[in-house]
Amino acid sequence: IANIALLNALGLDDAAPRAWFNIAMLRADQSLDDDAEAGFRRAMELDPTYVEAIGNLGNHLRSRKRRKDARAVLLDGIARHPMSARLWSGLSAVAFDDDWIDQADMAARRAALIEPSHVDGVANLAQSLHRTGVTGQSVRYGARARLLAPKDARLEFNEATYLLGDGDLGGGWDAYEARLARLSEVWHQALPGRRWTAGP
Repeated sequence: IANIALLNALGLDDAAPRAWFNIAMLRADQSLDDDAEAGFRRAMELDPTYVEAIGNLGNHLRSRKRRKDARAVLLDGIARHPMSARLWSGLSAVAFDDDWIDQADMAARRAALIEPSHVDGVANLAQSLHRTGVTGQSVRYGARARLLAPKDARLEFNEATYLLGDGDLGGGWDAYEARLARLSEVWHQALPGRRWTAGP
């Protein structure tokens, strides 16, 4: 009801999938989780081919720790859109959260094969390879992910762990500086205040 009122207030067509998608994104940013989910589902109901809505709903449910629901949404989407790198990548992330590494690896490989420039698929594959101890390949795919999104501190941090895991201590420790930006991103504040320089 709140979403419909907002659509009416904005003068948007309540039968337009894109309008519902935009409302869902707005509600997600406002941490109105139930409204966001309802918006994504309404967009999908109006347009079952709306891959962006399917993928975002999957990510939204995953962020709320509702992995079973996220998996169901993504698998249903993949059944209708088997060549969507975005959906395969989302499924890979959910499987990784559940520690189903073989499934995470398989889904990430599908995503990277379908769309080699899809950064999440490549990054998820690097994660799976690292987790299973295939360190050389995790470094290779981690570097590829970084090339696709060079300003993403999360990917730089991940690449550091792959390099360290592969025995490249020099490159790994240098790249590990990205952890500071990663912590700032997670905690939404600048960290650390000052660097310790071996003084008191």
